[in-house]
Amino acid sequence: MTQLKPSGSIPPKVVLWASTASMLWGASYVAAKYSVGYIPPFTAASFRFAVVALCSLPLLWLTGKVQRIERDDWPDLITVGLFQTSFYFALQYAGIKLTTASNTSVIVNVRPVFAAILSAFVLHETLSGRKLAGVLTAFVGVVILSTGGALRSFSLQSSHFLGDLLILFNAISGAIGLVVNKRVLARFRPFPAMVYTQTIGAIGLVPFAALEISRLGAFPRAPALPWIMLAFQGLFSTILAHILWNRALASLEASRASVFIYIAPLTTSVLSWLLLHEPLGLPFLIGALLVLIGAYLTTSAANGNQIAKRSEP
Repeated sequence: MTQLKPSGSIPPKVVLWASTASMLWGASYVAAKYSVGYIPPFTAASFRFAVVALCSLPLLWLTGKVQRIERDDWPDLITVGLFQTSFYFALQYAGIKLTTASNTSVIVNVRPVFAAILSAFVLHETLSGRKLAGVLTAFVGVVILSTGGALRSFSLQSSHFLGDLLILFNAISGAIGLVVNKRVLARFRPFPAMVYTQTIGAIGLVPFAALEISRLGAFPRAPALPWIMLAFQGLFSTILAHILWNRALASLEASRASVFIYIAPLTTSVLSWLLLHEPLGLPFLIGALLVLIGAYLTTSAANGNQIAKRSEP
C-alpha cells in the first residue's frame, strides 16, 4: 500500500489520479445537463445508476473484494443508498433541468458545510469557529449565485430559483448520506461500500422513474447521445473516478486532497461555457468563489478527513 505523505511534494501519478477524478466529476454535470434536455430526470438518473450497479457488482466479485453484509449493517446501508444516491440524484437531475450546470456544480459544494453541521449534532463533532465561518461564507455565495447578484430583485419566480433550491436540497440529502456513511466506512472498505450503497440507491430510483414514465404514458424516446452521456457518467464519473480518488487518498492527507475537489466546478464552468454556452458573469464568479472558500474552510478543519473521502458527485 502507498504510504501516506503528509508533507513534501506530491508524486506526479497521485496528482494525475486526483485531478482526473475531479475533472470526471466536473464533466458529469455537463453530461447530466445535456441528457435531461432529452430524457426525463428520474429516468435519466435511474439509467445512470443501473449502469453503475450492472458494472460494479461483477467488478467487485472479480476483484475478490466482496464483504459479508450482516443484519445490523442494512439500516445504515439503506440510509446511505437512499440519501446519497436515490434522493440525491433525483433532486440533482430534476434541479439541473431548471438551472445551469455551473450553478449545480458550485451549489453541490455546500454539501460538506451541511455535513459539518449535522456531524456536530449526530456524531458530536466540534463545530469550530473555522467551520462556522465556512458555513456563513458558503451561504452568502449561494445567495449571490441564486439571485445573479441582483438581491433587490430576488423573487421565488426568478429563472433559476427552483432549480437552485432543488440542488440545495440535493446537497442536504448528500450531507445526510455522508454523515451516516462514516459508520458504513467503519465496517466496510471504500469500494464495497460504494457498490452496496449505490446499488441500493439504484433500486431506490426505480419508483421515481416508474412514476415518471407512467405519467408520460410511454418510455421516453431520445437520440443515442444522451444515453451515451449517462453511461459515461456511470462508468467514468462514478466507478473510475471513485477508484482513482481512493488511490490518491491513500497517498495524501485529506486536507491536501480536498484542494483537488475544487477542480470539479472549474471543469464544469469551462465545459458549460464551451459546450452549453452558459454565461459566466461576475456574480457567478463571486458566488462560486465564496462557496468554494466556505467549503474549503469546512473541509480543512479538524474533521475534514471523512468529508473529503466522499466528495464525489
